[in-house]
Amino acid sequence: MKKKTITVMMAALLGTVFAPAQEPAPVNTPGKEDPELTELTARLDESTGDRAANIVRGELFAYWDRRLNKAYQALMKYYAARSSMIAELKKSQRAWISERDVTLSFYRLCLKGGNAEVVEDGWFNVNALSLEISLIKDRCLLLEDLLVLVKDNEL
Repeated sequence: MKKKTITVMMAALLGTVFAPAQEPAPVNTPGKEDPELTELTARLDESTGDRAANIVRGELFAYWDRRLNKAYQALMKYYAARSSMIAELKKSQRAWISERDVTLSFYRLCLKGGNAEVVEDGWFNVNALSLEISLIKDRCLLLEDLLVLVKDNEL
């Protein structure tokens, strides 16, 4: 079986939601580009080998995970006085985590051609990590966008 890098199409087939065309800036720097993300993206684009690219992918994963946690905590703080909203936010986050995990599990199985016994190689890891980064990024941007929306409209 000839391996090709899986694109966004596979994730779309799995029913994931992708970021809007215009991505909002990070919660802490509204309206400005994030220099850390710009630098990481440039390093990934300029990577000359698999090892270097994988190191940057790991850093991108950590970046989006930190940013997601920051957006989540900002929403928790915004709704601190409204326990019903906090409860719904927690419920939503737990549901997203479950969906993310099931999606990643299915995606990984697809990458193995449906055979769970297939050894995970570099190609597999690149594609699996790329989807995980994409899912975390999408959730992050959704929460950041929501935070801006509720603040701007005093909701």
